[in-house]
Amino acid sequence: MSLVRRLITRQFPRWADLPLRPVATNGWDNQTFHLGDGMSVRLPTAGEYALAVDKEHRWLPILAPRVPLRIPTPLAKGEPDEEFGFHWSVYEWIDGDPAGIDTIGDLTDFADNLAAFLASQ
Repeated sequence: MSLVRRLITRQFPRWADLPLRPVATNGWDNQTFHLGDGMSVRLPTAGEYALAVDKEHRWLPILAPRVPLRIPTPLAKGEPDEEFGFHWSVYEWIDGDPAGIDTIGDLTDFADNLAAFLASQ
C-alpha cells in the first residue's frame, strides 16, 4: 500500500491526503485500492494486464452511455516510474459486491442482465 501512496503523492498530489485502503477482494490482473470515498486505484499485476490500461481509458468513456449497466469512469492514468513499471489507473468507485454465488441471488435475472449488457454493443 505504501507504493500506491507514493504513486498518488508523486503523480496526483491533489489526492495525496485522501484515505487509501485495499479492497476486500482483488482480481488476478489488478491490485485494487479505495482512494477516498469515490475513487479506486488499479495497479496491473503483470505486463500483459497493463496493456488494458490504454484500452480502458479510450473505450470506457465511449461505452458508458451506451450500455445498460454502470461502468467505471477513468479519472486519471498514472505513468510508470522507477518503482512501478506499468501504466496504472484511478477510476470512479462504484459501490457493489463482486458477482459470486453468494451475492448473485436469482441466477436467471443475473444471466438476463449480463446478456443484455453483452448484447448492447
